[in-house]
Amino acid sequence: MVHQNVKTSSNGTIVSSPTTLRHIGQIFFDETLNTRVLAQSAYQNSGQSHTLNSADSILRQANANGYSAFASVTQLGSSLSDGLLGYITIGIDPTAARSITTKNYYGVAKRETEEEEED
Repeated sequence: MVHQNVKTSSNGTIVSSPTTLRHIGQIFFDETLNTRVLAQSAYQNSGQSHTLNSADSILRQANANGYSAFASVTQLGSSLSDGLLGYITIGIDPTAARSITTKNYYGVAKRETEEEEED
């Protein structure tokens, strides 16, 4: 998402306030890579569900008309723990102006962040 008016609170929560944005999009990765990454201990027992690329309706839309929503990824060493380098080209319409009309929170805890903002 290309968005102005975003801040990070002291507890790490990302807060976006009502404003305009230029682009919302997702970047996708090969399912084989997804499987390998999700098998790492950092992702075990996260409670998050995984949507397979084959079942992702957003991917079907993003990959339409000759576009590719997949990042090209290279493993930086002999194992995933050595890191990954990914890249993709994203085109953004600079004349686009869409609205976000609500305050949104992503991260640790909305209540804690709201209390911090009031102080």
